[in-house]
Amino acid sequence: GLLFLVVRRADQILKSQYSQLTESAISLGNAIAVAEQRERELKQLVTEREQSANTLKLSEERYRELFDESPVAIWEDDWSLIKRMLDELAETGIKDLRGYFNTHRSELETAYDLGRVINISLGALEIYGAANEDELVGINSASDAIDDELDAFLEILLSFSAGEMAVDIEALDNTMDGSEIMVRRRVVVPPRYRADWSRGIFAIEDITNRSRMEEALRNN
Repeated sequence: GLLFLVVRRADQILKSQYSQLTESAISLGNAIAVAEQRERELKQLVTEREQSANTLKLSEERYRELFDESPVAIWEDDWSLIKRMLDELAETGIKDLRGYFNTHRSELETAYDLGRVINISLGALEIYGAANEDELVGINSASDAIDDELDAFLEILLSFSAGEMAVDIEALDNTMDGSEIMVRRRVVVPPRYRADWSRGIFAIEDITNRSRMEEALRNN
């Protein structure tokens, strides 16, 4: 009888241990399955992000290609600081911006220098005779601008202030070597940037030869 009890007890212990081992194996199997699923999800996420990054890169390259190869020279500026300056002038009670800037030329120059260049196309570099964007940005300051350029800047600024977000204007400007050229600008602030003027697109055309021909015809 004692031997039977001992064997029975041993069998119960073995069954209990087997059950525990089975449960542990099941738990481990479940954990491995969850880990494998998470690994697959992570790999899928990485793949999707890589695909998104590649798509974005291709889009950026395509945009850059279209930007640089456009038949029209393009210049992009951020005028948000200029807009902020005008808002501050309005808060002080200044309503006649033309009169103010005509009598405070240094303030017009300050506003001019608040513009920040975002992007310049190869066509624009060619018009101004610049080797690269940094070189052209280096002379894009009020101290280098001729009066005609500052006057054109004022007209664009006044148009924007009046809610006219698309402006056509012709004016003299300087190239890298100091030569004067006549340029026509089509300046547009896209709808999504009209609240703060943080993106202005300038389409620039060199009309120097045409202007000279018209002047010669007028003089004959």
